[in-house]
This record gives sequence, structure tokens and C-alpha cells, in this order.
Amino acid sequence: MRYLGLIIVIALSGCNTVVERANSPAPALTADDWLAGSDMPRMQDRAMSAADVASFLRRTGFEPSPDEIRPYVGQPRSALIRATLDNLTTRPVDGAPAWALTEPRYWGNESRTRVENDRFRSARDAEVGMMRQWWVQQMIQSPSPMAERMVLFWDNTFVVGYSGLNNRSHALWGHHQLLRTHAVGDYRQLLAGIVRDPAVLRYLDNTSNTKEAPNENLARELFELYSLGEGNYSERDIKQAALALTGWGETDRGGTRFQLKPWAMAGGSKAILGQRGHFDGDDLPALILDTPAAARYVVTGLYHEFISSQAAPAGAIDDFARAFRDTGYQIDQLLQVMLESAYFWDPNHQGMGVKSPAEFVVGTVRATQTDDVALVKLVAAIQAQGQNLLDPPDVSGYDGGIDWLAPEYLIERQRFAEFYQTEWHSPGSTPSAPQMMGTDSLRIMLGGEAYQGPPEFWVTINHDGGTWYSDEYSVAHARDTERLGRYQDKSNIEWAPYHVPIPDSLTGITRIGVRFIRDAAGNGGDRNLFVAGVDYQGRQRAASQGTQSPGCRGDSSGAKRNPGYLYCSGELSFEWAETGTSLVPDIAPIDGALNTREWVLGWMNDENDRWRSINFMFDGLEFEGREWAFFGFKYSISERGERQLQITGRDCIPECFERWPTKAWRDKAGVPSVSVPLRGLHQWSMEHYDGLSKADRALVKALIGLAPQAEQLLKRPREDRYPERTTFWLAELATFAEYANDRRWKTGDAVALVELSPKRDGDNQMGMGNMMAAAATRYRPASGVKTADQWQASAAQLGPLDWALATPTAVDEYAQLLVNSAYFLR
Repeated sequence: MRYLGLIIVIALSGCNTVVERANSPAPALTADDWLAGSDMPRMQDRAMSAADVASFLRRTGFEPSPDEIRPYVGQPRSALIRATLDNLTTRPVDGAPAWALTEPRYWGNESRTRVENDRFRSARDAEVGMMRQWWVQQMIQSPSPMAERMVLFWDNTFVVGYSGLNNRSHALWGHHQLLRTHAVGDYRQLLAGIVRDPAVLRYLDNTSNTKEAPNENLARELFELYSLGEGNYSERDIKQAALALTGWGETDRGGTRFQLKPWAMAGGSKAILGQRGHFDGDDLPALILDTPAAARYVVTGLYHEFISSQAAPAGAIDDFARAFRDTGYQIDQLLQVMLESAYFWDPNHQGMGVKSPAEFVVGTVRATQTDDVALVKLVAAIQAQGQNLLDPPDVSGYDGGIDWLAPEYLIERQRFAEFYQTEWHSPGSTPSAPQMMGTDSLRIMLGGEAYQGPPEFWVTINHDGGTWYSDEYSVAHARDTERLGRYQDKSNIEWAPYHVPIPDSLTGITRIGVRFIRDAAGNGGDRNLFVAGVDYQGRQRAASQGTQSPGCRGDSSGAKRNPGYLYCSGELSFEWAETGTSLVPDIAPIDGALNTREWVLGWMNDENDRWRSINFMFDGLEFEGREWAFFGFKYSISERGERQLQITGRDCIPECFERWPTKAWRDKAGVPSVSVPLRGLHQWSMEHYDGLSKADRALVKALIGLAPQAEQLLKRPREDRYPERTTFWLAELATFAEYANDRRWKTGDAVALVELSPKRDGDNQMGMGNMMAAAATRYRPASGVKTADQWQASAAQLGPLDWALATPTAVDEYAQLLVNSAYFLR
């Protein structure tokens, strides 16, 4: 069942009609048409000075460079507005990062050991760290800074934080892509996508929202923070909307996607926001947009984003809200109305906004047209100033405005400005990583925490001639724990590649080690070294493939659970022999066997349930010429003690069977399922089994024949969170195995199970090649790269530096620009 990209029409029991959800209609009016018939105060379309151009670009995007300003000096305001809107695009300059293109196996954690689960989570954390760097790079390079500001705006509106996603880095990536896709498009489609977004559904606990136990989290935040604002709905609206959202969930089987759970849905009529009907989650966006508060909520946020952080003048919100509704909720049309309004160009509104940390740091790079500062340092500076991209403190996001200038954050702004000023005028004076000459180099992906100095390390290499020791190096970008505290989450760690030269004379290398030296800690902080992996001569090893020793005193097992996180002095080492590098030997599929990448234990339900079930899943399956990307089944014990094999259409991609029996059970969404008792066939079960094709009956027999091996699967080393359930099923599977030997299930020769790549290490690591390549990519500001001297010559063509700050402030020297407090404003 492919749910991605589909709008599904569902007739709930008791519904008299089904309303087809059509594609969004064309806007009722264009912005030009609306403006022509409106009495909203309009701008005067006068020629612009350099200061006028810079103010517009600063407020609608990021701090501009002289090259971005110069073409519009002397041009009318309308020319700059049209150029900005015509070039609106959120298309990434560099495309998606490699890790985002292929999902690991999120499901089946019950089959992993504790160490494997820890490594899996660390790999997903690293992906989010690289995603944060990817996003900052897009902001620096984008030819459409206003579109990138809109992505930032929606990210702080439809808030989802990684720490609330249970390590679902790919769900977070999907959420970001949803915002990016609709950031300057149709708001109706954006809102419709939000209520089906797997990240939103998981983050706000809607996966546990059922008719028996409604969960109001998503309904409440959808109204309060996402679309309407406080005071524009009632508690009854929340409760009824929560019922409309029952059964709206997500799954990661076959890829992260929306999944409807009909058995959890509450039918019947519901009264929401003044309307009554048989509503479900798909109806909520339209109900929201039918309320006047919806348009006002969006335009108020955009007013504070692009015009002023102060209260809006009388009439401004009314005008913009009316324009948003009349233009069919087209975001780009609303932006045109706002930019052509007198409100935007009112001099009293200029310099009345505070740049967010991302705006401040990204704008500095774009404006100065330099690429000297490592990307990892830019991201770390944004974090230090209080903005943790992709993981805000809670669902309310960041208040912004004057809060960005709280004393602890203002100090970090000034610190970054002083640091960047030095880099800008003396590039290379504070290198971001060891800069060394060598005949060859070992690349190490490192992070760290500093305390009374950065973490230090050296490299050891065992080779034919003995052991070689490198010089000592330090991790320059490590987080200063005395100033900023320790990382609160591994996903916040910023990774960067460090290069260590290796002599040509080293041959026959068998082992490479990275040793953390001079550990230190105190009441004010901690010094730690983090190693994600190494890359040498085209061969990579992730930390999960290494051996760490020793662990910290009293927690030696921590080194096994979290290899690469050196919280105490020690070493992470990698075997480097030329032979035997494959983690899993190649295994060939066998004709007639159940061939799978891995057979995985899914879950065992609670012992208090009337039916007891144990779920198994194939990570890819091939059987007698047929293939599935994903296939699940379960052994069940009914409340009367009947042992059954159960298969449901929701657990297979593509369809489980060539054809489903006409008598198969179907849920409210029409999803079929069959049950086959292993003994004592009833009429209905015979109709299920006999209604299958010959090939499908052969598949059922093969799955029943796995019962003897299921016991061995359950005994494999794994993190057993429910030992009482394991004990129960180890006993019961013996009975299933006995029944599987009945003549009716025999197929002649026993069907073999072939696992082609069990314990796939790729799920437990982020591909080091991808990570190294992403971290090594050098960003290029949108308007090009210039030396400090070239920049000053370019800026001089615009005259005095009064254009370079949001408020009229005397700046006599270029060196004063970045450290002036007016530079923090827009």
C-alpha cells in the first residue's frame, strides 16, 4: 500500500456522504489584481539609494554583499521587488546529502543487541549533525535568500525537534523537505501536508491517538501554535479535533510514511470550529482556513519576520489577512502585497528587527564574500548564540526578537563578530583543522568538548616496520564547556574532518588508532574527544567498526556501547589488514528458499491482550521468483487457544499475495488480512486458505514451516526489554513447531531460510565516505568569493558605509563593521 503522495478518501461507518478532496483551486486573485482594487496604503515607487537596497535585502533575506546591492542602486523599488519574487526558489544548490537518499532499517530494534542499538542511535545523531551543516550551507549559497528565510520561518512555525523523534533522522529530513517544497507556494497544501507528516505525527504523539484513548497533543498544537493562535478555538474544538485525528499515524516499514490505522479511528459526527460533519484529519486544514483567525495568524508572523518586531499599526494585519484569503492562500502573492505596502517601506520600521543567530552568521558570510571560516565553526556559532537548528527546546520554537540579545547570547555574538573579523582580514590565522603538508593523509572525522583547552590526540599505526606515532593535534572547533556547557544531545555534536600526514615509508599497515590524551574535568566543564571514523587511501571505517579501550572507570561497557565517544583518555583502534575487510561474507540466494537480507523479530504484544502475537519481518524477501521490499507476518494465539498464522496487507510491499481471497477480512480502509489456523480449520479459515493461489499457498506453507527456526531467532543475542514475553513465546513456539510438522503443511523438502546480510552494519553507521565528502565540501557564498581587499574596493564603489548597517551609524573603518551593535539588527 503506497500512501506517500496520495489523498485517500475514506467513508467512515455511519457516514451518509463522502466528500472528494480535489486539488487546490487556482487563486481567486493575483497580487496585482488585489492591489489594483485595494485601498491598502501603497509604497511610493521611488529610486533607491545603496542604503535603501541594503535595507530591503537585509530584511527580506540575509545581510547583502556590495555585489548584491550595486545593480539596484538608482532603480525603482518595484524592480527590486520583482527580481526578488521572480527568483523565489527553495531548490537546494547542492541537492540532498547522500545519507538522506537511503533509509536504514528503523524497525526491528528488538532483534538488535544493546550495543547495536546504541550504535544505531549514534549514527542517526551524526546524520542530523550533518543535516544542520547542509542547511547552513544552503542558506549561504542560495540565490534566493528570501526563500531560505521562509524555510526558517516555517521551521519555527511548524516546529518539530529531533530529540522528540526517537532518532528518526529521515523523518526529520522529510519534514524539512515538506517545508522547503511549500515554503513560498500554496499554504493550503502546506497545512494539508503537515497533518499527514510522519515527523509531526510522531513528535506530537498522535501515533498513540485512538478512539479508546484520544491524545490531544497534535490537535492542541495544531490550533494554538501551528495555525490559529491562542483564543481562537475552544477546549471542545481541541477534543473534537483530536477525535478527527484518531488513527492518523506513521510507519517506517517500507520507508517512513503516513499510515492510516482504521481500527483506531473514531467515527461519527464532530463539531469543530463552528462546523459539524463526519470529519477526519484531512478535513482539518479546510476547517482551519474557514476561520478568519487563520490568515491573521500567518500574516502576523510574517509581519514580525519581515517588517518589524514591534506591534503592527492599525489596519496592516487586516489588509494582509484579506489579501492572503483573496489570493487563495498563495504565499508568494502575499509576500508581494506585503513588500509593495507602505508598511514595509515606512522608515520607522527599519532596524526594528533582531537577526536570529542563523541570520546573523549566514548573513556575515554572504555579505563579506569569504569562505575562510570552516562550516563547522559557523554552525557551532549559531548554537552558541542560542539557536539549535532542527532541535528547538520545545514545540513553541523560538520567540526571537529581543530574546536573541539576552546577555549570554549577546556575548557570543560579540565573540563571533570579533573572531570573524580576524578571519576576514587575516584568513588562516585561526585554522579550523590541522593544516599540514604530507605525502599522504589520514582523514579523521572529529568532534569534541573543551575544558581549559581543547581535546588533544595523536595517531598510532602498526605496520611492517613496527609502530609509527604522529605529532599531537588538537580539535580546534570543540565546544567550550566552561562557556556553553556540555552537549545535551549527541545530535548537537558538530563534526569536521582533520588531516594527519602519513609517511610514504609505512607499508603493510595492520592497525590504525586514534588516542585521546590529557583528559580533564572539573566543576566548570569536561574535556572529551569524539571520533566518528577514519578515511585512508579510499578506505573508510566508522567508529562502530573499531575497538575502544579502556572505558571510563566504573563504566567499561560504555566503550562497547558508544565506540568513538572518548569520555576518558583511551584509544579507538581499527583493524586495517588488506584482507578480510568484509564485515559479512557474501552469501548467495538459493532457488526455492526464503531469501532475505535479514529475518527480524518485530514485536511481541502485551500479555494482558486477549490475543497473544509475535510479529516477524523480512527485510526484503525473494521466494520462487517473487520479490517484496518488505514482508511481515505473525504467529498468534487466540483467546480460545488456537494457533494461527496471520498476514495483513499493511505489512507487505508490494502486495502480500497474487490475489487476496474473496472472503479475506477487510478493515475500514479496505486493507485485507487472512488467518490460517495451524490445526482445526474452520469454514472461514478454509475459505481464507483455499481462496489463495497455488503460489500463495506455497508461501503460507513456507512461513508456517519457519516455526522451528523462530525459536532460534528468539534466542539470538539481543536487547531483551520484555523477558517475560520471551519466556512465554519460547515455550509456545515449540507448539507451533510441532503443528508445522502436520502433513497438510509439508512441502516435500523443507524450505530453507537464507539470510544474505544479517546484522547489516550499514544501519549502525552513517556511511563514512558520505560523511567525509559532505564535511569536506567547501561552501561558496551566493555572490562569489573575494579577498578582504577586493571586498573593500567593491564596497567603496557604493560610497560611505552608511548602507552597511540597519540604523544610521557612523563607521569610519571597515574593521569596525562587524563588531558594531547595529549590525545585529535588520
